Amino acid sequence: MLKTNNIKKITAMLTVFFLVFSITACGGKKVAPEVGKYKAISVEEGGTKIEGETLESLGMDVTLELKEDGTGTMNFGGEEGPVEWKDGKIIDKSSGETTEIKYILKDNTITLSEDTMSIVLEKQKESK
Repeated sequence: MLKTNNIKKITAMLTVFFLVFSITACGGKKVAPEVGKYKAISVEEGGTKIEGETLESLGMDVTLELKEDGTGTMNFGGEEGPVEWKDGKIIDKSSGETTEIKYILKDNTITLSEDTMSIVLEKQKESK
């Protein structure tokens, strides 16, 4: 009788342990809101703003992909290069020099700003 009660207690404790473990394991790691693919919707430089399809027709199409590991790629007018991102900055090392470009994330857009130029990129929906 004593052994049966102990077995029941151990079984109950193990059940609780596995339930708690499985609930915490399912929580997973949160993905940073920046992660994803972006496409430029406007470029502004020196007070001149270019938007939409006009960007592509002028060869100024810009895409940006930010990955979970803090790396990514940026394509500006057909020139693609690797980037890193953290702490509100895109770090471009593709030209052999390190260039830091500040960004602001708001809703589903990222605005890159450097000197007199700013680029607004819109997050693209994931294709399944």
